[in-house]
Amino acid sequence: MKKTALLAISLFLISGSVFAAPKILSTNPQAALENKEFETQEEARKVLDEAMQLLTTDKIADAFVLVEPYFPMPQDELSELKMQIIHQRALVKPRFGTPLGFEFLEQKSIENLLTQYIYVERYERHALRWVFTLYKPKEKWILNAIAFDDKIDQLVK
Repeated sequence: MKKTALLAISLFLISGSVFAAPKILSTNPQAALENKEFETQEEARKVLDEAMQLLTTDKIADAFVLVEPYFPMPQDELSELKMQIIHQRALVKPRFGTPLGFEFLEQKSIENLLTQYIYVERYERHALRWVFTLYKPKEKWILNAIAFDDKIDQLVK
């Protein structure tokens, strides 16, 4: 009984630390990046579909090359996020099995202010939910946050 409780607590602690919290934009005024903006939500969706294809085939660096221009965050924070994703994906593979691809699930929007693109990455024994949040400060869209977790029960409505 003691071993079972200890194992359950260990798995809970491990699973809680495995997944990235959303990375929100930095308020660092020194962040000088060559920022691009998406003209339309359709353009954003196309880039995010390409990024998901790269992410789910472990081409994390390539995915970041694709999205970094739209993600106005200091380079050191982007590098940290990239390393967290690489590390966390390595942790879930033994538990979840072989990656089987991804699917776009839905787009949620609040007027012309925020849009979320929600994807699921499929594995042999589980799935990951990916959420990309875009923000429209003026006329165009920027990538505001990237998050993923294993809370697939929240995908079922």
